[in-house]
Amino acid sequence: MGPTKKEISAKLSELRDKIDDVDRKILNLLNRRARIVAKVGDVKAKSMDGPPPRTLLYRPDREGSLLKKLKDLNTGPFP
Repeated sequence: MGPTKKEISAKLSELRDKIDDVDRKILNLLNRRARIVAKVGDVKAKSMDGPPPRTLLYRPDREGSLLKKLKDLNTGPFP
């Protein structure tokens, strides 16, 4: 005989609590990253006061290399 509905419900609740904890940690890390990115933007904006060439605030090549790095580092089931 398999697990009861009550046991399944308890296990699902436990797993969902773990997911919620991971979600909070992800959100905290994303906010931490966003604060650092804002600082990078501040530094770049200050460097634009001088004559050209000016530093670009948004660099698509940097975004592409970041995504590639994350893909290469990923060893889990996340696509």
